[in-house]
Amino acid sequence: MDARSLLRAKKAGATASASATGNPYLKIDAKGDQRCSICGVLAKHWDAHQVSKQHKTSLQRIRQEEAAAAAAAARKKEGKKRQAVDEAPMTGPTVEDVPAGAEADRGKRVRTDDAPGPVDTSPANSLVDAELDDFLSSLSAIPDIPAETEPPVPANKSRYKPSQPETQTHYESAAVLNAPPPTKSTAISSGATAASNPFAGKLTKKVDIGPALPAEDVTEEAEEEETEAERRAREQREEREEIMDRLEEEQRAQEEADERVQSLKARLELVKKRRALAKQNKVGL
Repeated sequence: MDARSLLRAKKAGATASASATGNPYLKIDAKGDQRCSICGVLAKHWDAHQVSKQHKTSLQRIRQEEAAAAAAAARKKEGKKRQAVDEAPMTGPTVEDVPAGAEADRGKRVRTDDAPGPVDTSPANSLVDAELDDFLSSLSAIPDIPAETEPPVPANKSRYKPSQPETQTHYESAAVLNAPPPTKSTAISSGATAASNPFAGKLTKKVDIGPALPAEDVTEEAEEEETEAERRAREQREEREEIMDRLEEEQRAQEEADERVQSLKARLELVKKRRALAKQNKVGL
């Protein structure tokens, strides 16, 4: 058996194995070698190449690309559907597409349908007249209401009636406040009133005015007392203000003294540094 027959037999065996496995990524070249289409390498042993890391990585990449392409195609198809739905209302016949005769016929038909026909209103009119007669007859049957009738007084509202002692007290107080100067006749009448009325004179007996004081003296004393209190308060306030001013001045003086001390210390340190530098320069020379 020569070499050509061996190559043909090998090629036939590889083709048979590829058709038996049915793997779409297995390709047989012209020489009869097995080649992986996604990895781009020769695969002498296809079963071993399928479980290799390179083939798994390439297969995963191909599947991701196919999934992305399918998703893009689905999105494109969905976009076309939405566009078709949006444009669907605009695809109907426009005014220009409708013939003039059809438009005129449609207008005549609409006007004919909307035109009101003859209406028989005789039963309705008779019904209205009958109802009006009944209403007028019912009004004439109502009895007239007398105009002089008074509204009834509610039973739950009771009017206030002062008692006899309270009435007499108000009457006697008004008489005492508005009484004229006493005379002989008024003294006799007042005695008779006291004898006949047991409540007379009770209001005047309870009033005790006391000795009258001159109003001007009371006002002047109050003003003097208020003036004295205000003067004391003013003096105390001025003393406190003076004390606070002194404390502030002392604090300000202390702060100024501290600042001077700090500035003097800084100058002293500067002088010391200059002297030290001068000594170093002399030693160096």
